[in-house]
Amino acid sequence: MPIVRTRDAGHRRRLISSCTTVISGGENVYPRAVEEFLYSHRKVQDVQVVGVPDPSYGKELCALICLRARQTASPEEILNFCRGQIAHYKIPRHIRFFGSYPMTITGKVQKFLMRQRSIAELGLAEQKKSEVANPPTLDFRSHPHWGTQAAGRGPVLA
Repeated sequence: MPIVRTRDAGHRRRLISSCTTVISGGENVYPRAVEEFLYSHRKVQDVQVVGVPDPSYGKELCALICLRARQTASPEEILNFCRGQIAHYKIPRHIRFFGSYPMTITGKVQKFLMRQRSIAELGLAEQKKSEVANPPTLDFRSHPHWGTQAAGRGPVLA
């Protein structure tokens, strides 16, 4: 699924917002693609997929599912449906069942509220960007070959 479509006149139209992309363990996952797959399950009426914090992967997927009338399902049933059908990194780690979603006055789903509620109910802590992937900084002054270059004394010849 393309993110941007270019028309004949050179105008571009954004199809997927970049803020909806979930980066999980270095893989870009588009929640809409996972939602489209989960819609094919016979018991699922509606589904929303959001990213929730994870200490080792940065973010993990959480599927928020509304089931059809008089249907029951377990998280294991949904996970078994996903296995072998979609890539392993697209399989939601958390499955939550909702009766209805919070909506705006105009009828749009408020994903940010569902995400906050899921984080609270799962007992997860929101991580700052600096905590997710904070590589150590390299101090060039302590490097044996780059020490004098960084200090402005010219190149070091080996």
